[in-house]
Amino acid sequence: MSIIKLLNRFLPALLWATVIFILSSIPGKGFAKFQFFFYLPFADKLVHGVIYLILGVLTYRAFSPTERRFNYTLPLSIILCTAFGFTDELHQTFIPGRDMSMYDLLADSIGAIIGVSLWYIFRSKVKALKAEGGLPHE
Repeated sequence: MSIIKLLNRFLPALLWATVIFILSSIPGKGFAKFQFFFYLPFADKLVHGVIYLILGVLTYRAFSPTERRFNYTLPLSIILCTAFGFTDELHQTFIPGRDMSMYDLLADSIGAIIGVSLWYIFRSKVKALKAEGGLPHE
């Protein structure tokens, strides 16, 4: 596989993980201007879920080449996203005003599971449409 194809597959997930790491490096007081949003019940968990939903989609996309059927890709993507969520939560213990939260990790994991599942369903539908002749083959 060429380096261009590898970058096309893996770079979006790596860039998104970098964005997550940068955001989690902001001290607790750095989020004060967004405080109005966090007065909603469970708003921070929703944010965690959406951020990791995107990571789940990008990770599954990176590990699921079009020429293979489902095998290890779905569980591997979920495990990697959850492991990244754990290390991200651990990293936050070193950031002033931030702490590790198992509820945040749970929201991260659920978001990743939903993202990976949505991408799996999407790919399955596209594959079925191609097989029926409803979509052109690449």
